Amino acid sequence: MTGANGCADPGIHPRWRWNVALSFAGAQRDYVEQVAQALKAQRVRCFYDADEEIGLWGKYLAEELQAIYGEQAAVVVVFVSAEYAVRDWTRLERQAALARAVRERREYVLPARFDDTPLPGLPPDMSYVDLRGRTPQQFAAMIVGKLAALGIVASTARTDTGGHVRDVEAARPAGAVRVGDADPRRLGVHPAISVPRVPDEVLPEYVPRDVDAAEFGVRARVAAAAKRGGFVLLVGGSSVGKTRSAFEAVKALLPDWWLMHPAGPGEVAVLTAAPTLRTVVWLDELQRYLDGEHGLTGGVVRALLEAEHPVVIVGTLWPDRYTAYTTMPAPGEADPHAREREVLDLAAVVRIGPAFSAAEQGRVRAAAVRDPRLQVALESAGYGLTQTLAAAPQLVARWEDAQTADAGDEHAGEQLPGLLIKQGRGEEAERLRRFGLNPDGSIACA
Repeated sequence: MTGANGCADPGIHPRWRWNVALSFAGAQRDYVEQVAQALKAQRVRCFYDADEEIGLWGKYLAEELQAIYGEQAAVVVVFVSAEYAVRDWTRLERQAALARAVRERREYVLPARFDDTPLPGLPPDMSYVDLRGRTPQQFAAMIVGKLAALGIVASTARTDTGGHVRDVEAARPAGAVRVGDADPRRLGVHPAISVPRVPDEVLPEYVPRDVDAAEFGVRARVAAAAKRGGFVLLVGGSSVGKTRSAFEAVKALLPDWWLMHPAGPGEVAVLTAAPTLRTVVWLDELQRYLDGEHGLTGGVVRALLEAEHPVVIVGTLWPDRYTAYTTMPAPGEADPHAREREVLDLAAVVRIGPAFSAAEQGRVRAAAVRDPRLQVALESAGYGLTQTLAAAPQLVARWEDAQTADAGDEHAGEQLPGLLIKQGRGEEAERLRRFGLNPDGSIACA
């Protein structure tokens, strides 16, 4: 058995305590738990034993489970497996659900199979969903669709006066903001260099890059993705302005769309359960979503791009990471980045270079009349324009100050990243690394 406590608005039939109850064997808990989480994210009231431990504590389970699976749920999803067929508790759940299905003669038991094990009581000609090759999030989306078709939960579509079904924008998804209201700093845009009489919280005036308006540039790729779903990936070095370029593109083209900024690959996967209409999925620093044993997969990205309401995925990545992920191994060698390469193969890549063209420099000079930070950046030597705007010289000064600390200081001689972290300034330490400073404090990039 399993289920997620959706804590949602009452369903169309309030007499049902649960929109759906999930019946499964413990061997498949990891898969079914992800299904339950995805259902919960879509506000589906779903019975899941791990969420109901306190409620079930002390109760006579034989009676309680019969009530849940035979009376209190609108439908029951049965996860068929060899383990499921032989467990006593799953037999009790199944018998209660099948007895109700016989009484009501309707679609109440919805079988899904991990394998081909025959299940006593389940008619051999009953249609089922094959879970082999299907992600938990994809299956959760199917459950939501079935519940809507049965009138158990509200659909995200409605019928117009002509009898045609048309999409309507869903309510605000959890954690989403309008693109036009998004805070660029929270999306990864670097804080700007500080100058007198200019508030630090105000970003410098944006200077359009040539690649923004190019035929196959940032905005062209975003516009194409908005029509049919797409993954736009900006590849460029540290602090070349790729995140700001991406933000300005979606703000200009998709200001009324929802923007989701997942914390990790698991939250991206949950979005596949039922992608919201007109949504941007923001994956700045894409390596944070790719790295690790449970990193982002091509299947999840395809599910988002091929959904009924396709989304626009926007990501950024450093060139060295892109090269490492996409380089094919030599014949006979291990392929450690096959999963990452599958994800990147789905992206439309736009390169963002560090050097400003003559036209771009002209635009900077024109904007510098209005923004003194741009004037400071133009006059700074030893750093790129975008690195100066992102406060690289000020961070280097802090590095040098720490390196020349008094010999009697307990931190004297420490390398700055560790020292900054000890001082509660971990963000600055990470930014210094991004600017290409060597561990000994020397500058490795200009």
